[in-house]
Amino acid sequence: MKRYLLKQCCSFIAVLPVIAFAIQEPAVSGGTIAYQKELISALTGKAAIDGGTTFLTQRSSPKERELTVQYLLGQLDKIGVSTSEHRYTTTNSNVFLDLFYAPVRGCNVVGELRATIKDRPYVILGAHYDTERGSPGAIDNATGIALLLAVVKKWARLKERRLNFKVVFFDQEEDDEIGSREYVKMLKKTGIEVHSVHVVDLIGWDADGDQTIALQSPPKKVADVYKTIGGQLGTAIEVFGGAASDNKSFLEHGYATVLVTDELEDMTPYYHSPNDVYDTVDFEYLALSSELVFRTLKALADE
Repeated sequence: MKRYLLKQCCSFIAVLPVIAFAIQEPAVSGGTIAYQKELISALTGKAAIDGGTTFLTQRSSPKERELTVQYLLGQLDKIGVSTSEHRYTTTNSNVFLDLFYAPVRGCNVVGELRATIKDRPYVILGAHYDTERGSPGAIDNATGIALLLAVVKKWARLKERRLNFKVVFFDQEEDDEIGSREYVKMLKKTGIEVHSVHVVDLIGWDADGDQTIALQSPPKKVADVYKTIGGQLGTAIEVFGGAASDNKSFLEHGYATVLVTDELEDMTPYYHSPNDVYDTVDFEYLALSSELVFRTLKALADE
């Protein structure tokens, strides 16, 4: 899991130089920041998730995760994205546990926007929504959810979409990536063509203020586009190897996959703790990361 990432067990690290370009449109939108603040407030218990009296201080129990599922479906509906629930039941990690415990159940939330031209492959954008017990999970991983929803909003406004688009919010990443593993099993059975998978986890902490964004195990073609867009936005891109989150589930089955995350040397110290709260999020950095992902996906679609 992500402990692998935090221990920096990686095959290589390369920080790419920042290239100065004239920016044609603002890299960070005030509207995006306001939207993401609203989302993360609801997901971390700073505000009620149901608009009433329900405040989530974690997203760990079946009830808390189901409340999150309904919230995510509502957010996708507001954007105008077709939605589905990928509900799964699987065995416990040890078969002997099945003698004493109920099967594992969970739900991945899926949104889809079809391409405006026929016979195009899918790009998949994913992030987990569950948390470790006792943690509000602001940077792990409410920020990932907020990034995905910001990208989906912009993707839905495009007049021309040259790739089919799936956004997937994974359940049970904190339990050995159960949700994404079950999703990949289902995905392989569909036989759909997948262009690339972009997973977001642990994004939104930038204590040193250098705006570096990290990519784990990206295919060269995908990495090159991220580098180009990073240069246009004035942010450095760090590249390292391994698999540390839901990207592992896709890499194990041969999908072209990248994890987008914080700089390895500058990650939240509040990981998996009660202090992973709303007030620790760097919202300008999060909005910049969101713009990087959106522009990269658009550039890949336009190739």
